[in-house]
Amino acid sequence: MKIKKKRQKELSNFKEKIEDFLDSDSIPANATKFLLMIVALGGVVMGGAALPGILKILKSLNLSEEKTGFNKKQISNALGSLKRQKLIEIEKYEDDMSSTHFVRHGLCD
Repeated sequence: MKIKKKRQKELSNFKEKIEDFLDSDSIPANATKFLLMIVALGGVVMGGAALPGILKILKSLNLSEEKTGFNKKQISNALGSLKRQKLIEIEKYEDDMSSTHFVRHGLCD
């Protein structure tokens, strides 16, 4: 308890010293205020410059829309890739149906 109270007292004394320093009209205080304003302005400018890129990235992520699954192109690309790697076999039948089989160890017969 004593340590916490002592720490709080030190922080309040430090805060008072900083406020007194910045409220004074001395040259070092004015230079410090100027530098703090430049640093704050630099952060705002950098944020403003990065904001269009961030907005574009967030828009491309489609966070607000619900995902309904994969579209036909994505499924076709995935199956084609697995077929090229000889991990699956795709059999097509006359009645516009197809069957997919996993191949043992990626070896097609």
